[in-house]
Amino acid sequence: MTKITAMGAFMADHDDKQMAKVKKLEEQIKKKQLALQLAQGRIRERERKQRTRRLIEIGGLADIAGISELDRGALLGGFIEVSKLLSDGLTYSKMKAEGDALLKERETERKAKKVQEAA
Repeated sequence: MTKITAMGAFMADHDDKQMAKVKKLEEQIKKKQLALQLAQGRIRERERKQRTRRLIEIGGLADIAGISELDRGALLGGFIEVSKLLSDGLTYSKMKAEGDALLKERETERKAKKVQEAA
């Protein structure tokens, strides 16, 4: 084999090894991209579920307050007004204390009812 032929064989072998490395790296990239997409999908799903849960809770609170049957426009207007009122720290504290007390009272009643039903 001549020097040129040997050199060409060496280069071809080297090129094949480099191509194999490139293919392996491309496969690893594809796997990582898929793992990333799956993780991002799980995050979006968790965020969607958290948002849905929060919206359901807000609906439940509207029901407790006796306003769930009001017109949508009236509700939104009321929410806007409450938002303005809540910007004042003292008003916020007062409203929070009132709401927390009612929620605690309802929870106590619910627990007492469960105990009675179990007896």
